[in-house]
Amino acid sequence: MESVRGVRFKAKVMAATGVLWGLGRSLRVTWHHEDALDDIRKKSPGGVIYAFWHQRLLPFCYTHRQRGVCVLVSTHRGGELIAQVIERLGFDTIRGSSTRGGRKALHGMIALGRQGHDLAVTPDGPRGPRNVLKPGLVILARMTGLPVIPIANAAWPRLELRSWDRFHVPSPGARCAVVLGKPWWPGEFGKDEREATRRQLELRLMETTAEADRLVGAPISTASDMPRA
Repeated sequence: MESVRGVRFKAKVMAATGVLWGLGRSLRVTWHHEDALDDIRKKSPGGVIYAFWHQRLLPFCYTHRQRGVCVLVSTHRGGELIAQVIERLGFDTIRGSSTRGGRKALHGMIALGRQGHDLAVTPDGPRGPRNVLKPGLVILARMTGLPVIPIANAAWPRLELRSWDRFHVPSPGARCAVVLGKPWWPGEFGKDEREATRRQLELRLMETTAEADRLVGAPISTASDMPRA
Protein backbone atom coordinates (compact mmCIF):
# COMPACT_ATOMS: atom_id res chain seq x y z
CA MET A 1 0.00 0.00 0.00
CA GLU A 2 1.36 3.39 -0.97
CA SER A 3 2.47 5.56 1.93
CA VAL A 4 0.87 8.86 2.83
CA ARG A 5 4.15 10.57 1.98
CA GLY A 6 4.12 9.01 -1.48
CA VAL A 7 0.54 10.11 -2.11
CA ARG A 8 1.36 13.65 -1.03
CA PHE A 9 4.42 13.73 -3.25
CA LYS A 10 2.40 12.62 -6.28
CA ALA A 11 -0.15 15.31 -5.51
CA LYS A 12 2.62 17.92 -5.43
CA VAL A 13 3.96 16.70 -8.79
CA MET A 14 0.54 16.87 -10.41
CA ALA A 15 -0.20 20.29 -8.91
CA ALA A 16 3.15 21.73 -10.00
CA THR A 17 2.73 20.29 -13.49
CA GLY A 18 -0.73 21.84 -13.76
CA VAL A 19 0.51 25.24 -12.61
CA LEU A 20 3.40 25.18 -15.11
CA TRP A 21 1.10 24.13 -17.94
CA GLY A 22 -1.46 26.82 -17.10
CA LEU A 23 1.16 29.55 -16.76
CA GLY A 24 2.86 28.52 -20.00
CA ARG A 25 -0.40 28.55 -21.97
CA SER A 26 -1.11 32.09 -20.76
CA LEU A 27 2.21 33.50 -22.04
CA ARG A 28 2.24 35.47 -25.29
CA VAL A 29 5.31 33.82 -26.81
CA THR A 30 7.25 35.08 -29.82
CA TRP A 31 10.16 33.16 -31.36
CA HIS A 32 13.26 34.82 -32.76
CA HIS A 33 15.95 33.29 -35.03
CA GLU A 34 14.40 29.84 -34.63
CA ASP A 35 14.77 29.21 -38.37
CA ALA A 36 18.54 29.04 -37.77
CA LEU A 37 17.95 25.71 -36.02
CA ASP A 38 17.11 24.06 -39.35
CA ASP A 39 20.47 25.12 -40.79
CA ILE A 40 22.27 23.90 -37.68
CA ARG A 41 20.62 20.48 -37.88
CA LYS A 42 21.57 20.17 -41.55
CA LYS A 43 25.19 20.75 -40.60
CA SER A 44 24.93 18.57 -37.49
CA PRO A 45 22.44 15.74 -38.12
CA GLY A 46 22.72 14.61 -34.49
CA GLY A 47 21.55 16.57 -31.49
CA VAL A 48 22.36 20.03 -30.15
CA ILE A 49 23.18 21.43 -26.72
CA TYR A 50 20.91 24.23 -25.54
CA ALA A 51 22.62 26.51 -23.01
CA PHE A 52 20.70 29.05 -20.92
CA TRP A 53 20.99 30.77 -17.56
CA HIS A 54 19.35 29.04 -14.60
CA GLN A 55 17.15 32.04 -13.78
CA ARG A 56 15.37 31.67 -17.16
CA LEU A 57 14.49 27.99 -16.75
CA LEU A 58 10.76 28.22 -16.06
CA PRO A 59 9.31 29.30 -19.47
CA PHE A 60 11.40 26.67 -21.29
CA CYS A 61 9.54 23.97 -19.36
CA TYR A 62 6.52 24.92 -21.47
CA THR A 63 8.00 26.22 -24.74
CA HIS A 64 10.21 23.14 -25.25
CA ARG A 65 7.85 20.50 -23.88
CA GLN A 66 7.35 17.16 -25.62
CA ARG A 67 10.62 17.42 -27.57
CA GLY A 68 12.52 14.74 -25.69
CA VAL A 69 15.24 17.18 -24.63
CA CYS A 70 17.49 15.70 -21.94
CA VAL A 71 17.95 17.95 -18.92
CA LEU A 72 20.49 17.71 -16.13
CA VAL A 73 18.59 17.98 -12.84
CA SER A 74 20.47 18.62 -9.64
CA THR A 75 20.43 16.12 -6.78
CA HIS A 76 19.79 18.88 -4.26
CA ARG A 77 16.62 18.76 -2.15
CA GLY A 78 13.62 19.24 -4.38
CA GLY A 79 15.43 17.80 -7.40
CA GLU A 80 13.18 14.72 -7.50
CA LEU A 81 10.08 16.92 -7.63
CA ILE A 82 11.56 18.98 -10.46
CA ALA A 83 12.60 15.84 -12.35
CA GLN A 84 9.16 14.25 -12.18
CA VAL A 85 7.40 17.45 -13.17
CA ILE A 86 9.47 18.06 -16.29
CA GLU A 87 9.31 14.37 -17.23
CA ARG A 88 5.54 14.75 -17.28
CA LEU A 89 6.06 17.63 -19.70
CA GLY A 90 8.01 15.42 -22.08
CA PHE A 91 11.63 15.95 -21.05
CA ASP A 92 14.20 13.28 -20.26
CA THR A 93 16.35 13.74 -17.16
CA ILE A 94 19.77 12.84 -15.79
CA ARG A 95 20.43 13.44 -12.11
CA GLY A 96 23.63 15.09 -10.93
CA SER A 97 25.43 18.41 -10.60
CA SER A 98 28.85 19.93 -10.26
CA THR A 99 28.74 19.18 -6.53
CA ARG A 100 27.04 15.76 -6.40
CA GLY A 101 27.35 12.97 -8.90
CA GLY A 102 28.93 15.31 -11.39
CA ARG A 103 31.22 12.83 -13.13
CA LYS A 104 28.50 10.20 -13.52
CA ALA A 105 26.03 12.80 -14.80
CA LEU A 106 28.56 14.16 -17.30
CA HIS A 107 29.24 10.69 -18.64
CA GLY A 108 25.49 10.11 -18.97
CA MET A 109 25.01 13.35 -20.88
CA ILE A 110 27.95 12.54 -23.16
CA ALA A 111 26.48 9.11 -23.94
CA LEU A 112 23.07 10.56 -24.80
CA GLY A 113 24.63 13.34 -26.87
CA ARG A 114 26.60 10.83 -28.90
CA GLN A 115 23.36 8.95 -29.53
CA GLY A 116 21.88 12.08 -31.13
CA HIS A 117 19.76 13.42 -28.28
CA ASP A 118 19.25 17.13 -27.71
CA LEU A 119 20.71 18.23 -24.37
CA ALA A 120 19.90 21.22 -22.15
CA VAL A 121 22.38 22.74 -19.71
CA THR A 122 22.27 25.65 -17.27
CA PRO A 123 26.01 26.42 -17.18
CA ASP A 124 25.81 28.62 -14.07
CA GLY A 125 23.82 26.10 -12.02
CA PRO A 126 23.06 24.71 -9.58
CA ARG A 127 24.53 27.28 -7.17
CA GLY A 128 26.16 29.99 -9.24
CA PRO A 129 27.79 32.41 -9.50
CA ARG A 130 24.85 33.82 -11.42
CA ASN A 131 25.43 34.29 -15.15
CA VAL A 132 28.97 32.89 -15.01
CA LEU A 133 29.51 30.04 -17.44
CA LYS A 134 31.32 27.04 -15.97
CA PRO A 135 33.78 25.05 -18.12
CA GLY A 136 31.76 21.84 -17.97
CA LEU A 137 29.73 22.99 -20.97
CA VAL A 138 32.88 23.24 -23.10
CA ILE A 139 33.92 19.74 -22.05
CA LEU A 140 30.47 18.36 -22.87
CA ALA A 141 30.52 19.92 -26.34
CA ARG A 142 34.00 18.64 -27.13
CA MET A 143 33.23 15.12 -25.93
CA THR A 144 29.97 14.86 -27.90
CA GLY A 145 30.94 16.95 -30.93
CA LEU A 146 27.56 18.70 -30.69
CA PRO A 147 27.06 22.42 -31.36
CA VAL A 148 26.12 24.66 -28.44
CA ILE A 149 23.14 26.94 -29.03
CA PRO A 150 22.89 29.88 -26.61
CA ILE A 151 19.18 30.33 -25.95
CA ALA A 152 17.31 32.77 -23.75
CA ASN A 153 13.82 33.80 -22.84
CA ALA A 154 12.51 36.95 -21.26
CA ALA A 155 9.05 37.55 -19.87
CA TRP A 156 7.57 40.88 -18.88
CA PRO A 157 6.09 41.57 -16.45
CA ARG A 158 7.71 39.05 -14.16
CA LEU A 159 8.54 38.31 -10.53
CA GLU A 160 12.19 38.08 -9.50
CA LEU A 161 12.83 35.80 -6.52
CA ARG A 162 15.45 36.35 -3.83
CA SER A 163 17.41 33.26 -4.78
CA TRP A 164 21.09 33.04 -5.77
CA ASP A 165 20.13 33.38 -9.45
CA ARG A 166 17.25 35.84 -8.92
CA PHE A 167 14.95 33.28 -10.51
CA HIS A 168 12.36 34.70 -12.90
CA VAL A 169 8.68 33.80 -12.62
CA PRO A 170 6.61 35.27 -15.47
CA SER A 171 3.33 36.92 -14.63
CA PRO A 172 0.28 35.20 -16.13
CA GLY A 173 -0.35 36.57 -19.60
CA ALA A 174 3.11 38.15 -19.83
CA ARG A 175 4.87 38.82 -23.13
CA CYS A 176 7.63 36.24 -23.60
CA ALA A 177 10.42 36.27 -26.19
CA VAL A 178 12.45 33.14 -26.96
CA VAL A 179 15.73 33.92 -28.72
CA LEU A 180 18.28 31.57 -30.28
CA GLY A 181 21.81 32.95 -30.34
CA LYS A 182 24.82 32.31 -32.52
CA PRO A 183 25.85 28.65 -32.24
CA TRP A 184 29.31 27.53 -31.21
CA TRP A 185 30.91 24.50 -32.84
CA PRO A 186 33.50 22.45 -30.91
CA GLY A 187 36.07 22.93 -33.69
CA GLU A 188 36.08 26.73 -33.47
CA PHE A 189 38.86 26.83 -30.88
CA GLY A 190 41.90 24.67 -30.26
CA LYS A 191 42.07 22.14 -27.43
CA ASP A 192 44.39 24.43 -25.45
CA GLU A 193 42.00 27.39 -25.62
CA ARG A 194 39.39 26.22 -23.11
CA GLU A 195 39.25 29.53 -21.22
CA ALA A 196 38.92 31.53 -24.45
CA THR A 197 36.10 29.23 -25.48
CA ARG A 198 34.39 29.56 -22.11
CA ARG A 199 34.52 33.35 -22.28
CA GLN A 200 33.22 33.40 -25.85
CA LEU A 201 30.29 31.16 -24.96
CA GLU A 202 29.53 33.27 -21.90
CA LEU A 203 29.53 36.43 -24.01
CA ARG A 204 27.21 34.89 -26.62
CA LEU A 205 24.78 33.78 -23.94
CA MET A 206 24.84 37.22 -22.31
CA GLU A 207 24.13 38.87 -25.67
CA THR A 208 21.29 36.46 -26.42
CA THR A 209 19.74 37.08 -23.00
CA ALA A 210 20.03 40.84 -23.38
CA GLU A 211 18.30 40.65 -26.77
CA ALA A 212 15.40 38.72 -25.24
CA ASP A 213 15.03 41.35 -22.49
CA ARG A 214 15.04 44.18 -25.03
CA LEU A 215 12.36 42.50 -27.12
CA VAL A 216 9.85 42.53 -24.24
CA GLY A 217 10.96 45.83 -22.72
CA ALA A 218 12.40 44.20 -19.57
CA PRO A 219 15.35 45.57 -17.57
CA ILE A 220 18.62 44.17 -18.91
CA SER A 221 20.79 42.57 -16.25
CA THR A 222 23.53 40.12 -17.17
CA ALA A 223 26.29 40.84 -14.65
CA SER A 224 26.87 38.38 -11.86
CA ASP A 225 26.11 39.44 -8.30
CA MET A 226 29.00 37.28 -7.10
CA PRO A 227 32.71 37.93 -7.63
CA ARG A 228 34.61 35.90 -10.19
CA ALA A 229 37.50 33.71 -9.11
